[in-house]
Amino acid sequence: MWSPSSIRLLGRHTGNLFAQSEQTNLISSEMANAASPIPRPWTPAEDKLLGTNADRLIGQKIGRSKGSVYQRRRVLGIRCAGNIWKPEEDKLLGTAHDIEIGRRLGRTKGSIYHRRRKLGIRGFRPRIWTAEQDKWLGTIPDSEIAKTVGCTEANVRARRMRLGIAATRQVKPWTPDEDKLVGTLPDKELAQKLGRSVVAVAHRREQKGIHVPFHPNQKIWTAAEDALLGTMMDQQLAQRLGCHAYVVAYRRRQRGIPPFKGRIRHWTRQEEALLGTMSDRRLAKKLNRTVFSIMVRRHLKGIPIFKRKNHIWKPEDDRILGTRPDHQIAHLLSVSVVAVRHRRFRLGILRRKGHRRAGTFNRT
Repeated sequence: MWSPSSIRLLGRHTGNLFAQSEQTNLISSEMANAASPIPRPWTPAEDKLLGTNADRLIGQKIGRSKGSVYQRRRVLGIRCAGNIWKPEEDKLLGTAHDIEIGRRLGRTKGSIYHRRRKLGIRGFRPRIWTAEQDKWLGTIPDSEIAKTVGCTEANVRARRMRLGIAATRQVKPWTPDEDKLVGTLPDKELAQKLGRSVVAVAHRREQKGIHVPFHPNQKIWTAAEDALLGTMMDQQLAQRLGCHAYVVAYRRRQRGIPPFKGRIRHWTRQEEALLGTMSDRRLAKKLNRTVFSIMVRRHLKGIPIFKRKNHIWKPEDDRILGTRPDHQIAHLLSVSVVAVRHRRFRLGILRRKGHRRAGTFNRT
């Protein structure tokens, strides 16, 4: 049992000296010291920093937590200066959209909106474009027009798209080494290799008169690879051999090998009876089939898609809202948890506290 005098000595001596003086073991003294640390006193220099900035920033500067800075400031009656607006910040209000001003000042959109409304500053209105400025659109990049006009690049882009003007693009010239690669690889692979778009590679190939991007005959097939044709899907075999699916399909048709057909799984009457009774995705998971097969079979049978019926809330349903967790009420009423939550919010019923763990029931 610790006496009041022993408790007052905690933290003033080392664990060994305290254990010897109080005739206790070192482990218990160290545990007591760790359980009841002595708070670090505040210095006048630290008190002067209170209120000059946000509590979090002051805490990082002096090595204290945000909560301790907040409590000290409340004790001394010092207001927080984190939300104090400066004159130069007020001058920016209304000069651009609230989101952009908030990004510049490091504030939220809501704080910018409320400050602007408090000062009676109207929201930002897009600039009025002149006929001469509209002529620049599409002739030079949007970034250069934004700098010249004095607005954001997004405003220039919005104006250009509203007028249906295509953006100007700087064309990257083709080098002789790049021209040699055109047609030797598929357009997608060559585009990734050269750092160009697939459309640019295809356009250059058509300019060069190369109509076939990558001929399947360029691959040299072995006897072992030919033996795999038709034993699996073309896409699977292509991934295994490290080539494209159309190369495998071309070789298979050339050898007269029919495409791979998996084992056909026939539909049973029990499975067809479930069509339309639930969503296609849920039924596919239940029957271990694909969503596409469920959808095709439902269309062939003329069965409409499943539509969940809206739950009609009764007075006895509303009376149990808030008495149990939302997921338990949803299970009892056979509705979703979202529907229970929306109904509870609409009626202004708070969630019952103390029912966070599943399985805790209060039977009424």
